[in-house]
Amino acid sequence: MSLQITFKFPLVNGLHARPASFLQQYAKNFNAIINLVNHKNNTMVDVKSAIALMSSNTMFNDECELIFDGGDAVDAYNWFNTYITDVFPFVDEVTPILESQQQKTLPRILKNYT
Repeated sequence: MSLQITFKFPLVNGLHARPASFLQQYAKNFNAIINLVNHKNNTMVDVKSAIALMSSNTMFNDECELIFDGGDAVDAYNWFNTYITDVFPFVDEVTPILESQQQKTLPRILKNYT
């Protein structure tokens, strides 16, 4: 019996390399077969492959489903259920630049070119 997590894809930039690598990295911790289904474009890909994930052409708000089968599917389901809800929506956020990290003046060599 397979387990499913249904969700709307939460990342405004879609499923690109960074979030795909996170999903792949965590999926490889489980023996279960884990697939991502994108219901908008009818694709199903192996979550243990970042390239497959990126090829799914998953975009913001696409109806998606993670399907877990075999081995430790219950453990994988439980882990991903929390991750998809609590962590994954924020993996693509831009880290703010602290004021102390911003350059206030141009380097001397560049001042001549302004």
